[in-house]
Amino acid sequence: QLLSQSRVPLAWDDAIAGIARHIKTTRDKCFVATNAKGQVVNRNPGMAWIGGCTDTNEFNYLQWKVITALGVPYRDTQARV
Repeated sequence: QLLSQSRVPLAWDDAIAGIARHIKTTRDKCFVATNAKGQVVNRNPGMAWIGGCTDTNEFNYLQWKVITALGVPYRDTQARV
């Protein structure tokens, strides 16, 4: 069966709510508040992020702020210097 034949229409509000639910579930399940030494780390090792090489500086700044707020420790970008 072709992928295009199995797609189901979904409203934007439902899609955003589903994404938010998955992020919250993963963060609640994997969040680490302190490390073995008792130091506050506030990270979420259950998530990672990869940026694209064609993203603008503004978008990269925004996504970095969002993933930092979510506690995502594994982040990379495809940017080349």
